[in-house]
Amino acid sequence: MRARARAGNFDFGVTRVVAALSPLDRRLTPATWAPACRCLLALAELSAKQLVHMTVCRAAGPVQHAC
Repeated sequence: MRARARAGNFDFGVTRVVAALSPLDRRLTPATWAPACRCLLALAELSAKQLVHMTVCRAAGPVQHAC
């Protein structure tokens, strides 16, 4: 349950960052890019980890239910 709550908070945070940066031409500056970049890179890292986990679980086959 804790992972779901954290994922929900993370999704909310990414939504807030994207909303805070629009319109990009006026709001995206060097000062705002660093925190936004950290958030977006964390999202990319989380997505990559989930993709790797799914790939490993599929490779294990339906017999092993450890995933």
